[in-house]
Amino acid sequence: MSNDVLVVGGGIAGLRAAVEARRRGVQALLVTKAHPLSSYSITIQDGINASMASGDSWESHVADTMRAGDDLADRSVVEAFCQEAPQVIRELDTMGVPFNRNAERGFAQVKLAGSAQPRTCFVNDMTGHALTQVLYEQTLKEGVEFLEEWYVVSLIIDNGRCRGAVAIDLASGRMELLSAKTVVLATGGIRRLYEPSTSSRLCTADGISLAYRAGAKLVDMEMVQYHPNVMKRGKLALSELLFAQGVELLKADQQPLSDPTGQPWAHALARAATEEIAAGHGDDGHLLLKAGISPEAADSTFYMTNARLKMFLKVDLANDQVPVAPAMHRLLGGVATDARGATSISGLFAAGECACNGFHGAGALDGNGLLASVVSGRRAGEAATEALRDAQQGEPSRALLTDQEDARRSLMNRDATDSTAAMRQELAALMHRRAGLARDAAGLEEAGRRIAELRNSYFRVGLKNKSADFNFEMLHNYETGALMDTAEVIVAAALARQESRGVHQRTDFPARNDGDWSRRLVVERVNGAPRVGDYSVPVRR
Repeated sequence: MSNDVLVVGGGIAGLRAAVEARRRGVQALLVTKAHPLSSYSITIQDGINASMASGDSWESHVADTMRAGDDLADRSVVEAFCQEAPQVIRELDTMGVPFNRNAERGFAQVKLAGSAQPRTCFVNDMTGHALTQVLYEQTLKEGVEFLEEWYVVSLIIDNGRCRGAVAIDLASGRMELLSAKTVVLATGGIRRLYEPSTSSRLCTADGISLAYRAGAKLVDMEMVQYHPNVMKRGKLALSELLFAQGVELLKADQQPLSDPTGQPWAHALARAATEEIAAGHGDDGHLLLKAGISPEAADSTFYMTNARLKMFLKVDLANDQVPVAPAMHRLLGGVATDARGATSISGLFAAGECACNGFHGAGALDGNGLLASVVSGRRAGEAATEALRDAQQGEPSRALLTDQEDARRSLMNRDATDSTAAMRQELAALMHRRAGLARDAAGLEEAGRRIAELRNSYFRVGLKNKSADFNFEMLHNYETGALMDTAEVIVAAALARQESRGVHQRTDFPARNDGDWSRRLVVERVNGAPRVGDYSVPVRR
């Protein structure tokens, strides 16, 4: 039996897409490799932007977002999302998100770097967790069906239209064809492609790879954003909300990293790394958060963060300097979509971090990440529902299921001569070193050659674990393949963009070049390899 809307991914964007589909009266099946309350979304501390305070406006929000995007964001998308933002906050509040309040019982809002006004709503230092919890409750209320601990290995493309997916039940090892009239990809980010990063497990580029292999276009894949203050030798990203409380970010010489006025921290970080490399000092950086937060705020608003810092580093936000270092945080590119989540493949939609509609451009404004996930999820759910009227009837061919079963059988039968885990670790270190905060042609070309060698080894690797149920070695093998796809595309796009803009910094092309590069780069898979540049999208300012 065919599903109406199949949503792949159980984070904030996927949950919001599924809720929207159900509210519009259609069946929604959500497939996720982890329980939604174990998704990466619950770790996000940052707030969510909306122009709700006196003196603020959606036009000001647009101006700040465009500035952060370094003139590469799509103005039509930015305007639509910023206008919708206040309604998003009111709707989430009605759903039950316990936003912090001010003395007048209105929404408490703080001013983050890059914003002209205080416009970031938040739930202490756990906004992502609160959003995920409430949206998960809404899916249960609306009757969304779930397949938890299932992993999608391929999309089904039939006569140019997406008609479902092939997925594995991790508990049994059973592989099934999940037929659907429309599909929404909301699988999250790519953090496991880089080390250090702000994710420990789940962000493995699954949706980007699925779409890329199916023939969908990707865009802005060179735009990799690092987080400035991640706990040294850990993955805990200390929220930008701290900067609104008076905390400073210092370099090892105790000098401020940069005055962030008018720009997000990621821009200052990328430029500083470029300068360090040019001076021959390397790019890993050693930073310090200088205490400026009150003891009351440390024990209330930032209780969870402070408790972890006390546990792991024996430091306190109110009294101590916290050693931090840059770590890869998010990809601003992804599956190319319009403002409503439609991809270049009929019947296929994408939302959240695996999608790219031009909202962020070359740099994400602090506080815009969660807004993008919620709005893009709602819009994709709406558009996927409306597209049902054009969907084909009947079941798609089961040939792809047979092909995937044969491929898995071959994988299971091969001897485990190399370690997939070792390949992923090398790949992640390579991407940080050669395609991270700062890049140049020589480093990117080296990365491209080594990725090709790793891919050749990957296709020969087998598994030690031959069991069917809960075979996580098999899962990691699939995830590593997705990461290699994404690495190839990032390196190709970064090599193609011969300028420095936003979070994309080339030491061999240190200046921004509007004459040649005021456009968004689209990548397609042609003969098994990424092709960049022939399908450039002009920027709508």
